[in-house]
Amino acid sequence: MVYPALFMQSSLPLGLASLSAALKKDGIDVKIFDTAFYRKGDEIDENIERADVHHSVKRVDYKAVEAYVNESDPFEDFKSLLFDYKPNIVGISAVESSFENSINYTRLAKMLLNVKTIAGGVFPTLSPEIAIKEDSIDIVCVGEGESALLELCNCLSCGADYSRIKSLWVKIEGKVIKNEMMPLEHLDSFPNPDFSCFSKGMFYKPMQGKLFKTVPIEHTRGCPYNCTFCSEPMLNTIHKNEGKMYYRRKSASKVVEEMENNIKMYSPELFYFTSETFLAMSEEVFNEFIENYKKVSIPFWIQTRIETVTLDKLRKLQEVGLYWMTIGIEHGNEEFRRKILKRHTTNKQIIEVMNILAECEQGVSINNIIGLPFETKELIYDTIMLNRELFKTNNRIRCNISTFTPFRGSELYDLCVSNDLFDPLPYISNTNISNSLLINDSFTKEQFEGLYRTFPLYVYLPDEYLDRIRMAEKLTPEGNCEYEALNEKVKDYIE
Repeated sequence: MVYPALFMQSSLPLGLASLSAALKKDGIDVKIFDTAFYRKGDEIDENIERADVHHSVKRVDYKAVEAYVNESDPFEDFKSLLFDYKPNIVGISAVESSFENSINYTRLAKMLLNVKTIAGGVFPTLSPEIAIKEDSIDIVCVGEGESALLELCNCLSCGADYSRIKSLWVKIEGKVIKNEMMPLEHLDSFPNPDFSCFSKGMFYKPMQGKLFKTVPIEHTRGCPYNCTFCSEPMLNTIHKNEGKMYYRRKSASKVVEEMENNIKMYSPELFYFTSETFLAMSEEVFNEFIENYKKVSIPFWIQTRIETVTLDKLRKLQEVGLYWMTIGIEHGNEEFRRKILKRHTTNKQIIEVMNILAECEQGVSINNIIGLPFETKELIYDTIMLNRELFKTNNRIRCNISTFTPFRGSELYDLCVSNDLFDPLPYISNTNISNSLLINDSFTKEQFEGLYRTFPLYVYLPDEYLDRIRMAEKLTPEGNCEYEALNEKVKDYIE
């Protein structure tokens, strides 16, 4: 299986680890080729950009944990693996932004060995009609793949017909057989994820200037909310015919079993709970988690939503090891946030939660999106100024800035297409960190780039710098010079 990670984006993928575990449990051998430490062309290390431009993280040195950039050609190394291993099937797991890179590997596998290939993951699940058109892909897995991939591998091993396996779209003699999806299974039924196939560097996650040996824990799968910029609501929708929600939770005992197994196998320094909204749970489930985690004594990181945070919960989490958390506010204008993003929290609620975090001296990353459909320059300033106010409340806040990208499967993708806000592509091949794909008459691309680069300056620098920051928005020699000076100055105001 191929994991086409972006350069230096080290993070163990739970999906592939779960697939590997399901196959190995049945005696099927698995190898994973991950690409995170290969520099491909002029790729940049986003960790450096987020440290030096966004100031949302601190620089780290992977050499300190003996994880080095691989200067060899990833395709040559993949060729060698193909010839040495001689797989019966090659699989890719892809989101939309990694799909184009992923199919370079299926094309290579087809050309060299003419081996069967399968594509799975979020993008093939939500856009199987696009994925199956790729000549180098024979099979697409729609939905969860643990059982479908296992059944496929067993059929291939004994030469049996695999064309009617549920959840698979199968290409045979120019025709595509589209099988119905398998029923969702209880998460407890899957074996513990297998991370043994990944390279050493993939275990190390940068966190505020430190590299932690980090293992992800799947507490839940999916999300109960309906944010319009996200594909998770569509995963719930495609399973509606079963009368089930894609979003579901593992039992407390299963989570404990996974943590104990991971401690024994990998000796982690940090656990990352991958739940989209960790605190979206009942008081009973929360208290059960707290009691169980008291026995673990390993720091952990979570992500959640504003409306799930209370002072009592935060203190209990800190008592058992909460190290860092991430919260999405996404936009600073309440009406725009409610109407366009379907996020119904108020700015007052957001500020109250930041006060709670300040009282508890808790660090937090705040997620923001700019370049949204129908957004104006004034609306972007609303987001900037809310973040500025939050930083004054709690100087442990770090602000993440993302440019909106209209990925397929999200409600906003359909909104953008129906309003001719961008020219639809079969798939978007990068995340366009500082450039918007949308057509917007409210500001020029140069104005947007100026706002993007000065966002952190507005947030972290005090009032006396505001006039200079406005100058730094301009992409002129004078503006660039001011930007460089102020970007260095930010370091004096953040911990």
